[in-house]
Amino acid sequence: MHTITAPPITTRKRLPSALAGNMWQVFHECAQLHSNAVAVSAISSTPSKPTSDSAPSHQLHGHTWADYAVHATAWRAAFSPCIFASATACCSKPDAILLHVHMSVVCTFVNMGVLGAGGVACHWRREPHEVQYIWNCMPFKWVVTDTAADLSFYLALPGLEGILVLTHNE
Repeated sequence: MHTITAPPITTRKRLPSALAGNMWQVFHECAQLHSNAVAVSAISSTPSKPTSDSAPSHQLHGHTWADYAVHATAWRAAFSPCIFASATACCSKPDAILLHVHMSVVCTFVNMGVLGAGGVACHWRREPHEVQYIWNCMPFKWVVTDTAADLSFYLALPGLEGILVLTHNE
């Protein structure tokens, strides 16, 4: 069992000009940074988009699409030093990962459909019985969480290989 604490995620209020591109491209590029970063490499190829692709000021839950690109970069930075279990020779899909977080920006990424494809179990509810239900349906090998208080619950799950704890600094 491995427990990894990722570096703190820091957020910025302004978008650097280098990140002004499509948000999907930001995520796609971050997935290429580490060959075993299955938490970010198993990304849906059809993420949600703003109502108008040509409207960079489009608001989603009070944030612009550019704001999300900034958060995506911070999200990538938290995963880049981490190694996850990769797909084995007998299995074409990566091992399942439970995404169980309370950070609103991560929940929004899940809601936008950016994460969730290719054998990754995404879940962001807070109740342990809901996590247990997901585990019963699709046993996962890794947990990604920002809630250290839930560690004892995760450690009791059989077959779990590791836990990644995200910390968040505003």
